[in-house]
Amino acid sequence: MPIYSSNTKINNWRRWVSDQITGNDTDISTLQSQSLTLLETAATTSGTSVTIGSVPAGTQKIDIVFSGVSLDGSNDLRIRLGDSGGIETSGYESDCSRFTATGVTTTTATGSIRMSRAVADNNNSGVISAFHVGSNKWVFAGSLNDADSSTNLLTVVGEKTLSGELTQIELTPASSDNFDAGSVTVFTTG
Repeated sequence: MPIYSSNTKINNWRRWVSDQITGNDTDISTLQSQSLTLLETAATTSGTSVTIGSVPAGTQKIDIVFSGVSLDGSNDLRIRLGDSGGIETSGYESDCSRFTATGVTTTTATGSIRMSRAVADNNNSGVISAFHVGSNKWVFAGSLNDADSSTNLLTVVGEKTLSGELTQIELTPASSDNFDAGSVTVFTTG
């Protein structure tokens, strides 16, 4: 079910009107089809992984919304992408910075888009977005806060080129922790 943001609709119409004035040939149906669509909401209250499948063909952007996501240990959270061949576990370039009252810690990863955490039972909320930039390459950026502390902020950037078209997204702890609170919602734009 498409969810239309009034700002997105206004910006799309502005673009269409501008293109008509300047003589560019923008198809209005293309603009209307680029709406935000709810793909799935999944609980992160137990288990060791959440996989969101059935990413529509032609998706150009994904928004992964974290709402109070927590682990029972202090391991990092990670996002992995997959195509029809399964979840890919290598070839990522990921940097995460964790800002606290005492400083900044930066970690890098090649096996996932990784979000560095330091404390068990932190409820993390925020949005990580990924943009398809062509040739099955996805570029990530986003941030999560720690709802249990006013001094923790995670920012993440990264990229991954898949061997085929994106079909699935996996969220999992980096080690043996279990999910113990919250949910994750994935929106697509195509």
